Amino acid sequence: MLKRTSLLAAAHLVAAIGFVYFAGTFSARNQVLQFFGHLGPSILFASAGLISISGRLETPRLIRIEAYLALVLAFLYLLIDTFVIHPPFGIFDGAGTTEQQHVSLYLMLGGLGAFVLATLRYTKVLPSIQILIAATAFGVVFSGHAQHNAVSMVAHNATTVFLVLAGVLRLLDRTFEYGVLLLIAAHTLFSGQIGLTRFAEDVGIDPTTWSAYWITAGCLAVAVYLAAMKGDRRNIF
Repeated sequence: MLKRTSLLAAAHLVAAIGFVYFAGTFSARNQVLQFFGHLGPSILFASAGLISISGRLETPRLIRIEAYLALVLAFLYLLIDTFVIHPPFGIFDGAGTTEQQHVSLYLMLGGLGAFVLATLRYTKVLPSIQILIAATAFGVVFSGHAQHNAVSMVAHNATTVFLVLAGVLRLLDRTFEYGVLLLIAAHTLFSGQIGLTRFAEDVGIDPTTWSAYWITAGCLAVAVYLAAMKGDRRNIF
């Protein structure tokens, strides 16, 4: 039987995909590709955030799991991009500047994962700087990342802010707060995909209001996960 948290996470994912379907995201190929491009890192942020708020794992194990998550996500995205989105090997022969930026971010995640695992294996250091490196890289890329509308721009800016704050809190060893901010960042990044932002434009939602709605959704998700722990964060699993 699936554990309670797995069922809750599955329901969370189904609800998100259901809303994307309702918004008409799957009606165009570029919107479908954007959906998967945002879903991947959103799952990474949400997974790391959920593990962090659970209070179950000691810091070394948490760092190791985050590194493996980053490596797996980077490998899967590059594999899909190379053979599905831009076949064959389209990422190497001019897929466009926007896709180059996507690829660079995933390469960065893979490199950071390798750096963290090497640090854990060959030193006695428990690295945290990788969180700030990742947040800075996202911020630099997003600063020049062409957005299709103001809704998307605000969503990506909000994600950058939450990632930077999460990185600072991680350095301060505030694991719970770090996890909360990662879960919120997962929601704001997910909301920045082209299908959802066009939906927001079509129904007349203000760009900042759209991000505020998704920040609220992230807070409510944290509340639901905490309620499922029934007062003992270690019971999440």
